[in-house]
Amino acid sequence: MKQKRTFVTILLVLALLCLGIAYAAFSSDELQISGTATASVAEGNVDVEFVAVSPEKTEGVTTYGEIDSLDPDKASFTVAELATVGDTKTVTFTIENKTQNGVPVILETPTITWANGTSENEWYEVSYEYGNTNLAAATEDGDSTTLTVTVKLLKTISTPDTQTAANTDNTVTITLKANAANN
Repeated sequence: MKQKRTFVTILLVLALLCLGIAYAAFSSDELQISGTATASVAEGNVDVEFVAVSPEKTEGVTTYGEIDSLDPDKASFTVAELATVGDTKTVTFTIENKTQNGVPVILETPTITWANGTSENEWYEVSYEYGNTNLAAATEDGDSTTLTVTVKLLKTISTPDTQTAANTDNTVTITLKANAANN
């Protein structure tokens, strides 16, 4: 008799649970939430990368850009054949936002470093221009922009026959910096 009562009690509890679930399913109301959601990333988790460069390093090209294969937020620019004060050479890099979770970014001033480790060089001037500093949230292909870097010869050493740039170490490293765009 005790077993039968326990069995009936369990059946009643199960029946009540089923009725409660059925009632909730048929009488549910749609809940609408309004407001603003923002996404942010922890410091250091913004991911912008160099993905292409023009011109690339190929045979016979003396001014070219290279993307660091181990650290794609770094690239270098090698320039040659600047002979006259005011001569310039330009390399254009393509940059993509690869930050996860749909976070847009704002590109900051890139770090420019000469091969000798200094940020300045008395013989050359480096200027840059972004196509756009605001990159939308990364998509499957990533949102991209360009960074055009120009090196200008500021002075030469004059000899009776020629003018030459005294500094021949003409490699510049460019490091990208970006922050999450907190709207």
